[in-house]
Amino acid sequence: MMSSTPSGGLVVTLRRAKSDQESRSQRIGIPYGSSEKACPVRLLQAWLETARIVVGPLFRSLDKFRRVQPRRLSDKAVARIVKRRAKADMNAAASTVIGAGFRDPLVPTR
Repeated sequence: MMSSTPSGGLVVTLRRAKSDQESRSQRIGIPYGSSEKACPVRLLQAWLETARIVVGPLFRSLDKFRRVQPRRLSDKAVARIVKRRAKADMNAAASTVIGAGFRDPLVPTR
């Protein structure tokens, strides 16, 4: 479940997890980001609009035609996606750092 905050962010309610001994849900505030491209609130709103999600799970499977399905992704599928994305981001960051580190300071760059 999601709701807006007076400051314009979102509050997401995570239902209880198997590991939650007290079986209580948890509310997490998500503020707007400093840039539009990296703002979690705007990105989530765009996903909900694009996927036409009004109720139900946020993380959903896609069929072979890349259409959003009503069923949720498994916890393992979400973990695989997050790991794959983190690895890609780390590789991109490393190539930027390595590329900058090995440039000859005497050779002009464009």
